[in-house]
Amino acid sequence: MNLPEDINQAIEHYNAGVATAAERKLLQEFYASFETESTEVDADTLAGRAQLEAQSLAYIHMRIRKARTFSIYKKLAVAAAVLAIAAIAYFWFRPSPPALQLADHAPGTLKATLTLANGAQIALDDAANGHLAEQNGVKIMKVDSGRLAYAQPSANSGMLAYNILSTPRGGQYQVDLPDGTRAWLNAASSIRYPVAFSGEERRVEITGEVYFEVAGNAGQPFVVKAREAMVEVLGTRFNVMAYKEEPAIQTTLLEGAVRIGQTVLKPGQQGALGVTGVWAVREVDTRQATAWLHGQLSMKYLDVAAFMRQVSRWYDVDVVFEGNIPEMSFSGSISRSVHLSLVIKALNDNGLPVEWTNGKLIVKGTIP
Repeated sequence: MNLPEDINQAIEHYNAGVATAAERKLLQEFYASFETESTEVDADTLAGRAQLEAQSLAYIHMRIRKARTFSIYKKLAVAAAVLAIAAIAYFWFRPSPPALQLADHAPGTLKATLTLANGAQIALDDAANGHLAEQNGVKIMKVDSGRLAYAQPSANSGMLAYNILSTPRGGQYQVDLPDGTRAWLNAASSIRYPVAFSGEERRVEITGEVYFEVAGNAGQPFVVKAREAMVEVLGTRFNVMAYKEEPAIQTTLLEGAVRIGQTVLKPGQQGALGVTGVWAVREVDTRQATAWLHGQLSMKYLDVAAFMRQVSRWYDVDVVFEGNIPEMSFSGSISRSVHLSLVIKALNDNGLPVEWTNGKLIVKGTIP
């Protein structure tokens, strides 16, 4: 089966890191179309799905480092072929399958919850595009799938009203704040902000991970509170990662300037605030910190536990370690659009025993 032209184009754009929100949604819906219980499967259709997964594997780039570096490019290609052949054989010869369950666990999607000042909640993934609510004269709109926007207030009511946008594990969303600042939320993240900025500063509070493109206003600086860290924005583009389960809060600057403590970061620098309570600054590849924005799980010498935390948040799964955590590290990137089975396959093929049992990812370590 030849894939539709729009699907092929979406895959090409995704591989190049330039896929639009509409193209990402198209790919997600194409995957999901094979997962409904009423779907009848024939060999040609299944081969098309296998082809799409094989093409997805073409842009999984990951190396697992242990005592030495192992390349898994060839192994992934073999894994894709084996999965395709096994799946085709199984569903072709299986008599009258009651349901199709090709995708063991789908990746995350564009979903979030908006909590209004009065405590009312709106599930944004279920809401239709258009007007959602009004707070203190400010109109709140769902612009398109995965994006929320606030209209500029015509007048300041003098009353502060706060909204909270939050994503679950396996969710991602964008919000255009009342001042024109744009914020992108990674999985298991939140941002609390006023529906209209007033006073001497524009302050927001976040949990998890949020990328900002801040609208300029020298007379009203933009301040981000992330747990115990305060980031004063002097420029435009930066990423803040402040998951409680991570050992440090990280602020990565792409453009402009931000102040952390007594230090002003320059583009290409990252500040990390750990248990010492002192910011440590280093030069980094900013593409690593913002890869999630472009649909990638990206890593550089990342240990097993840290990588599995990323997997847990994006795929909305619990990870359990049995025995000691293996002393391995990861470098490279994995597409966030592939299903969990392909990630598990790659890990197992490279010496990290992982299995899917009772709805949990079990990582087999060494027995103490």
